[in-house]
Amino acid sequence: VLLLAAAIALVCLLAAKGLRAILWRGEFSVRDAPQVLGVPARLDLNTAREYELRLLPGIGEKTARAIVASREQDGPYERLEDLTRVRGIGPKTVERLRPHLMCVPPGRGEE
Repeated sequence: VLLLAAAIALVCLLAAKGLRAILWRGEFSVRDAPQVLGVPARLDLNTAREYELRLLPGIGEKTARAIVASREQDGPYERLEDLTRVRGIGPKTVERLRPHLMCVPPGRGEE
């Protein structure tokens, strides 16, 4: 009887854990589990979405939103250095992000 009760408890715990994984809609961050998900090899500055940009080192929600807004308002980025048009991003930040970003101007990536 005790063995059966322990088996039922174990099944219930595993089911609850699986259900939580299915229903959980929380936000995932590389900082939460860096060993599971690394920064992508390189993001295209002209197609990256806000949530992708937030994966980059030193880029938070506000800066990611500003990068996307600048791209929408001022047009696509021609070079990585164009990131300096975003308030709060200077040459040092561009250099820190260089290994994680690429810049493919529209029309040049389909060749």
